[in-house]
Amino acid sequence: MPRGQRRRWSILSKGRRVGVKAETSKRLALKSGNCCAFPGCGVRLILPSVTPAGEAILGEIAHISGSKPGSARFDAGMAGKRDDIDNLIYLCPNHHVEIDTQRAKYPTPTILGWKRDHELRIRRVVEREMADVAFADLGLVCDAIVGLDLSGAPNTFNLTEIELKIDRNDLSVVANDIKLGVSRSNVVRTFIESETKRDALYEDRLRNGFKQKYLELASMGLGPVEVFLDLVEWSRRNTKGGPLSPAMAVVSTLFESCDIFKA
Repeated sequence: MPRGQRRRWSILSKGRRVGVKAETSKRLALKSGNCCAFPGCGVRLILPSVTPAGEAILGEIAHISGSKPGSARFDAGMAGKRDDIDNLIYLCPNHHVEIDTQRAKYPTPTILGWKRDHELRIRRVVEREMADVAFADLGLVCDAIVGLDLSGAPNTFNLTEIELKIDRNDLSVVANDIKLGVSRSNVVRTFIESETKRDALYEDRLRNGFKQKYLELASMGLGPVEVFLDLVEWSRRNTKGGPLSPAMAVVSTLFESCDIFKA
């Protein structure tokens, strides 16, 4: 694997437990809002930097019911499901150690309740932010994508029915995230149109940049879910750790509109 690809992998998957798929770990981080799910903690688990390589990844993926005999809250009846997202919670290192060393204090039902409440709270926050997403937020994301590639023949967006495209690309596990982003596609397209009036090649550069980033991730052998999640996370990082909603709105709209995913 090329050197640059190894570095990207370490950035995006630090804290992933052995046996947990990379796709699952990235979905968990997204659902957790990159925040510790321990009640009252909420510490940010990715500390932004000026460059992506300088980020500090603090998050750790913890099994709610332990992954092997003798581990905290191990359940012998969970064979085959221990590494599923429903049995994982995203924590800071301190609280990961705490729940695994003070087992009597933190039984399985308690931690499952934390996970449910935390992920629901994060979802509601993203939904509220999505409703208020503004041109300034979208501009940060789009400008990062535009800056990737200034070449290529002009292209226009070509809409495909979102349900059909999700199905053809095996993206059902992130379908709700895509649909939430697409709910603001009218705002994203209005922004793109306004920028294209000032710069006739803006839409083309945006499309080409998105293609370039997609092809870079796909060339690493990532599946479609990982590619989508990495596009969202890369876009968020390039707003210097800003809110998730603008990145999700732009990437989801480009997913719907561009022909690089299966149409």
